[in-house]
Amino acid sequence: MGEIVNKIVGTYTYVMDELSDPRTRHLPLMSNPLPLLILVGVYLKFCTSIGPRLMKNRPAFELKTVIMIYNIFQVLLSAFLLKKGLYYMLSEDYSFVCDPITHTNDPRVYLTARNSWWYFFAKNTELLETVFFVLRKKNNQISTLHLYHHTMVLLSAWLACKFFPVGPLILVGTLNSFVHVLMYTYYFLAGLGPQYQKYLWWKKHLTLIQLIQFSIIIAHNVNALFHDCNYPKLVHVFLISNALLLTYMFVGPLILVGTLNSFVHVLMYTYYFLAGLGPQYQKYLWWKKHLTLIQLIQFSIIIAHNVNALFHDCNYPKLVHVFLISNALLLTYMFGNFYYNSYVKVKSKKTEVNADEGDDSSKFLTKYFEKKPELREVIGRPLSDEFCKSYKYSYVDS
Repeated sequence: MGEIVNKIVGTYTYVMDELSDPRTRHLPLMSNPLPLLILVGVYLKFCTSIGPRLMKNRPAFELKTVIMIYNIFQVLLSAFLLKKGLYYMLSEDYSFVCDPITHTNDPRVYLTARNSWWYFFAKNTELLETVFFVLRKKNNQISTLHLYHHTMVLLSAWLACKFFPVGPLILVGTLNSFVHVLMYTYYFLAGLGPQYQKYLWWKKHLTLIQLIQFSIIIAHNVNALFHDCNYPKLVHVFLISNALLLTYMFVGPLILVGTLNSFVHVLMYTYYFLAGLGPQYQKYLWWKKHLTLIQLIQFSIIIAHNVNALFHDCNYPKLVHVFLISNALLLTYMFGNFYYNSYVKVKSKKTEVNADEGDDSSKFLTKYFEKKPELREVIGRPLSDEFCKSYKYSYVDS
């Protein structure tokens, strides 16, 4: 038992100390996750149970001045983070396609790593938004989406700051900061009174901007899965899954299907366009085979999502979910069959052909050496199949 405990403690110490980024591991709340987990637990308990119970027989707090100051603070903090993110991303050393983890102390990278802690700090302060809802007895605004979003973003920000403070996650933080500048500006102006409503015509576009943010995150991380960027693939998968979930929670079941399909069609018609430019562009279309795989992933998400919906009362026709599952299963079979015949089976046949060619080449070389033993003596060593094949097709016996 003691050995098991020591092994667990050793592994924990290794992960927290050795695998963490040296530029951020000594910053406040970064040494271990316990304080953060306690904070998240207290936050969820207060906002869903303790807070509403305490406020049940009390009048709602106004908090107008406090909230106005809070909104201004969030606008300024988000603008600061947006500026720092753009400083990192707009430099000539940044790559939107593949930005690997670097542990250099180059001023640009080092400052960005340290600034990732301020992003984590911002996510902590955003928990106050829910606390204000509780104190103002606006419990109808404390939705599952709201709690999930604040909790998951906070935990993700801690992990990012602890282990991956630079790299692809900078794009996520920069986009999020831009959205929050707009969002908290709207909250501030709306809090000034009804006379300012005429200036808030752009409110309806906020959700659209958030959906565009999720789409960019999905596209960026799907692309990263097909490159060796010295970055954990699991992080990309998490970001894609989280963005897809948030997209669904923002727009609903059928919209998720449409959003996934639209994303696939962006890739598909981009391929068609590039392929139509001529054979000289074929070298840029190495990702063609991944299109079918992405479509299969799309169908899998649709199936999982709708199967899950069948076991919940979502005030949505069950027949629609059954239809979407059936359709996705049929398409999975058709596309899966195409993928197998076009890529898996063909690759297997190519391997067999190459093996046969190797045998033929060896036979040819043996016969050729019988006719020209002097060449064998000069070479004095066995030749590879690749050489045999190339020699076979280039030699003309005179």
